[in-house]
Amino acid sequence: MYQQTILANGLKIISESIPYVRSIAMGIWVKTGTKNEDQDLVGISHFLEHMMFKGTKKYSAKDIVEIFDSIGGQLNAFTSKEYTCYYAKFLDEHLSLAAETLSDMVLESIFDVEEIKKEQSVIIEEIKMTEDTPDDLVHELFAQAAWSPHPLSRPILGKKETVSSFNYETIVNYYKKYYLPSNIIITLAGNLDHEMAVDILSKKWSGLTGEFTEKELLPPILNKNIKVVNKDLEQVHICLGGRGVGYKDEDKFIVNLLNNIFGGSMSSRLFQSIREEQGLAYSVFSYLTMYKDAGLFTIYAGISKENFSKVISLIKEEVQKIIYSGVTEQELTKAKEQVKGGLLLGLESTSSRMSRLARSDLYYGRIVPISEIVEQIEKITIDDITRAAERYLNFDDFSCAVIGPIDSEKVYKIMKG
Repeated sequence: MYQQTILANGLKIISESIPYVRSIAMGIWVKTGTKNEDQDLVGISHFLEHMMFKGTKKYSAKDIVEIFDSIGGQLNAFTSKEYTCYYAKFLDEHLSLAAETLSDMVLESIFDVEEIKKEQSVIIEEIKMTEDTPDDLVHELFAQAAWSPHPLSRPILGKKETVSSFNYETIVNYYKKYYLPSNIIITLAGNLDHEMAVDILSKKWSGLTGEFTEKELLPPILNKNIKVVNKDLEQVHICLGGRGVGYKDEDKFIVNLLNNIFGGSMSSRLFQSIREEQGLAYSVFSYLTMYKDAGLFTIYAGISKENFSKVISLIKEEVQKIIYSGVTEQELTKAKEQVKGGLLLGLESTSSRMSRLARSDLYYGRIVPISEIVEQIEKITIDDITRAAERYLNFDDFSCAVIGPIDSEKVYKIMKG
């Protein structure tokens, strides 16, 4: 059962009671990420997330981790391009201590100047690590190819030069701008009483004041670009694709099934053709990147440079097959069962259910019942999949990003051929 309370200051608390479990998952979701950052502040949302673990007025950094270790709990955080989340999982009997500590991290962090300097070094090393991991970096490069200069094309970690420029004043100003009650959602799922949770949380959060004014940001305009980074590697890493769907798009479930059939699973056409039948890649798949009002449909493959041309031809071939020959009833049924299975299996985890509450409210302004999602999936027809393939798998409109021992001239020639 879902329950929701909005405090007088505008902060929203949503919970789901699951009485047959012993755990509680809690998340503090702040509606700010890469999308909200100015060009000279790229990476500050992620930097701020790191600083929340560096100590508060009440607890040292060591105190925070020791508290969660002492109750057998888990504590972590992540930054996305549209929001930042601080979350914990713990036994139900420790709700008061866990909620108070997690809230204190977000509300009372001191942003020590020496800790800021140390964290700058840590995050710059994290950026370097990504740059040395081409099968990660190529996805960032693809976002830039498809969406630059829109903020959604920028890296979550930021850039070395922007991270190096952050100081106490920069961080505090960004915090004060976005960490406001009406821009925060707290979600909980597990063996809990909603009123008790609200009582515990309101003691910490009722004092937070300030009005948040959301800045309107237009969706990204899709480019048709090719970006190549020639690098001495064992493999060529490639991402190609184009228009996808956002969470508010009516086609989102249709495109989800299309992705599943095309390259989103081990039984997909792409995987079976390029890996199982041809043996040309170990890793090959397609996936959807979805945001509130935009998305990308992306195909990835890690291959030897000798097989680059052949793999591109096979991808084109699979695109044309699904557009012109459609899918079978068996493929559609299997895809529906896979997607439904993923949704329903997620209900067995308090962490997944806590996250679902937040994302549902963030993107739809309400908690969308699983039964409603399943009903929409069941309605999808072969004609819907064909229409989506024609719209979202137009190879001529694809952008492309490549990292590896291959020159840009060859990539351009093969992609345009």
